[in-house]
Amino acid sequence: MRRAVLFSGLALLLAGCGSGAGGATTAAPAPPSSSTPVSSATPVLKDLATFMPSDAEVTGLGLDQSQQPLPYIIGSTTPLRLVNACGAAQPWDAAAKRGEQSRAFGPGGEVWQLIAEYDGLTGTQVVDGVKQALACHRVTIEDAGYVVLTEFTPAEKADAQYGFCAGYEGSKTLVRCVMVLAHGNRVTALTTKDPESSGPKTQLALLNKVAPVYSAAFAKD
Repeated sequence: MRRAVLFSGLALLLAGCGSGAGGATTAAPAPPSSSTPVSSATPVLKDLATFMPSDAEVTGLGLDQSQQPLPYIIGSTTPLRLVNACGAAQPWDAAAKRGEQSRAFGPGGEVWQLIAEYDGLTGTQVVDGVKQALACHRVTIEDAGYVVLTEFTPAEKADAQYGFCAGYEGSKTLVRCVMVLAHGNRVTALTTKDPESSGPKTQLALLNKVAPVYSAAFAKD
């Protein structure tokens, strides 16, 4: 919301009666105004849900939006860890100032989206950090430990992108795949989950199916 306050100068005219032959009146010059127009603007932060696909778009993917977008409440006991690499806090976690998450389910599995907006860091820096942190090949997803099995580069256009698939404690059938995309100072992580056991191939198929719609919504300005 933009607000502007305009102060206008006040001119005071003093008139006197002259005693000359023409009886002319003279006016004192108006004092200069010391007021300067002042304007102030408060930046408007877009709701992060704006960067998520609509209900209609999710339904078009054969999914049901079981959890509408909800703000992620960031606190001392609930830090926003976009990708919980190596079971340890990462330098960029503290820079996350806002977050949003949603879930969608369908016959092919589940898609969980998390968006984080950072203060003082670009999304590219965060994605690069995630890549480096996962050199440990271990990641925590919803309080469960996973071992990274494969890494890949997503086809979706973004400032930076990275992807990986991980198996529950090294399993090659209990697998979840994650795609991380950056745009400006925002980063999103898309995580897939099959309600039944499935390997990386099945999870990647689901991720590649939904990614174009999710990434297009995320790239909005």
